[in-house]
Amino acid sequence: MIEFSVNINNYDKIKRALEYIDKELTDFTIPLKQSGVYMLGSIDRNFRAQGRPTSWTPLSPLTIARRRKGKGTGSMRILQDTGRLKQSITTETAMRMKDKNALGVGTSVPYARIHQYGGTQKLFNTNKMAKIPERPFLFFQEEDKTAIDSIFDKYLTNIIKKFK
Repeated sequence: MIEFSVNINNYDKIKRALEYIDKELTDFTIPLKQSGVYMLGSIDRNFRAQGRPTSWTPLSPLTIARRRKGKGTGSMRILQDTGRLKQSITTETAMRMKDKNALGVGTSVPYARIHQYGGTQKLFNTNKMAKIPERPFLFFQEEDKTAIDSIFDKYLTNIIKKFK
C-alpha cells in the first residue's frame, strides 16, 4: 500500500478566503446594477437609431398626418412622439424583485407591449382597427451580451484578487 499526506500551509487563510468567496457569490447586486445601467444605455441607442440591428418599420402616413395636425408633439421619430415610452424604461433589482440575483428591465406604460411585439389595435376615438408593426425597443444586441459577460468577469476577478 502507498500512502501520502498533504500539509496545507495557511489553512486558516484559505478557509477564510473560500468562506468570503462563497458569501460574495450569493449576492450579485453590484454586477446586476452595473448591467442594468449598461442596458438602459443600449435601449437608449435603440431609440436613437430607431431600431437596431434592423431599422423599425417607418411611421404610417396616418400617424404622420395625426402628428402634423397637432395631435402629437410633431416629432417624426418612431416611438418618440412625446418621449413617455423611452423615459419610462427602468431597471429593477433585488430591492423591488423577489430574487436578489435577478434583474428586470422594462416599462409599465400600457401601450409598450403593442409596440414591442406588434398587433392590431383600435384607433383612438374611432371604430377602425390598425395594424401596429413590431418595433422591438427592449432588445439585447450581441454586443450587450458580451459587455454584460465582461461586467460579471470583472466582478468575479475582483473578488478572487482580494485573496491573492
